[in-house]
Amino acid sequence: MAIFFFIGILTLLVLAHELGHFAMAKLFKVKVLEFGIGFPPRVFKVTYKDTNYTFNLLPLGGFVRMLGEDRSTDENSFSQKNPWQRLAILSAGSIMNLILPFFLFWAVLTIPHSIPTTNVVILEISPNSPAEEAGLATGDIIRTVDGHAILTSADLITVIKNTDSPSTWVIKRNQSLQEISIPKARNNPPEGQGPVGIRIGAGRVFLENIDPESEIFNLGFKNNDLLLKINEQTIQSKDAFIKTTSNSPIPLNILLLRGNQFINTQVNSSTALFTAQQVAVLPSSTHAYGFLESIPLALKQMVNIFQLIHREVTSVLKGSGQIQFAGPIGIAQITGDAAKAGFSSLVLWAAILSINLAILNLLPIPALDGGRIVFVLIELIAGGRRLAPNHEKLIHLIGFFSLIGLILMVSINDIQRIIGPT
Repeated sequence: MAIFFFIGILTLLVLAHELGHFAMAKLFKVKVLEFGIGFPPRVFKVTYKDTNYTFNLLPLGGFVRMLGEDRSTDENSFSQKNPWQRLAILSAGSIMNLILPFFLFWAVLTIPHSIPTTNVVILEISPNSPAEEAGLATGDIIRTVDGHAILTSADLITVIKNTDSPSTWVIKRNQSLQEISIPKARNNPPEGQGPVGIRIGAGRVFLENIDPESEIFNLGFKNNDLLLKINEQTIQSKDAFIKTTSNSPIPLNILLLRGNQFINTQVNSSTALFTAQQVAVLPSSTHAYGFLESIPLALKQMVNIFQLIHREVTSVLKGSGQIQFAGPIGIAQITGDAAKAGFSSLVLWAAILSINLAILNLLPIPALDGGRIVFVLIELIAGGRRLAPNHEKLIHLIGFFSLIGLILMVSINDIQRIIGPT
């Protein structure tokens, strides 16, 4: 399923990008020869006002083909427009990718949507960390951070990464709620520890109607046990839990939370262990905001993402962070993980990708919009003199194959990371 989510998000982001180029080109009366959805081979086309709107077989985004991209004497060609108009057309795609996340967040907030509730549990605390200093403990269930409800792991990660000051956490410990003040999260934590120094898990499935005389009880399972992991995999649905624990060809290592204690149980499942009456899930909540009410909330989400990107870039420039690359394979894997975490996490990931796509396309690299913008700026500085078309085309061609080579290298690295050491 991950590949379908990946293709869907990629298509949305690329189409929004190309729609920006298309709209700005039309505004400045540039003749658009083709607006393509997907990539050839072509399935069919519709012609309207001298533009071919084509639907193509490969569902990987789209493209806009304008008259005179490689020079033309036609007054309606791209090359005959003044430099400022060409700059606007070239920048419009990235501007659309910067704007798109707002509409994604706004739509999600206004459309009634189900939010799966999970118990976010502290699995491990790093020594000498803010979490240890504050008195957090393994087995604590995190309810709120600075008033923000923590319904999923993604909620906690987002709040932590956008907090520059000490924070107040409400946790559930021994069936009671406690308020704990956490010192300021670390900007440069030791590798593998995170800003606060905790490792978390999320549980949604719990057990009920366990008869003390049953085989299940004798295997170590009790009422209200919260499932955290099975063989290190998170299970978030009742059906998935029952299926995973039925007729498994391998032993099952099941991690449970009982009160504030972790219970590790290993079972061999030659038959169905649990019935539907013995398994339950925490309820989902359905919510929707009003049209106007959603606007500031969507803007706040946008600000949070830009702050997150700013932090990451700043840490890299200071030498305390690392640049992490992911190719199509890596991005598809992350997309699948986001989809498993829920619709809200998937939209957040799409928004982050859209902003990164905007920034990437504005980099001064030949073959990208940013590279073409550089040539227009050079033309402005040089008083209207342009590089010969053949020379400019050759530079973009070299840039294109360099990008393809980089993508292949990163993809190979993604494959090696997923497969693991051999």
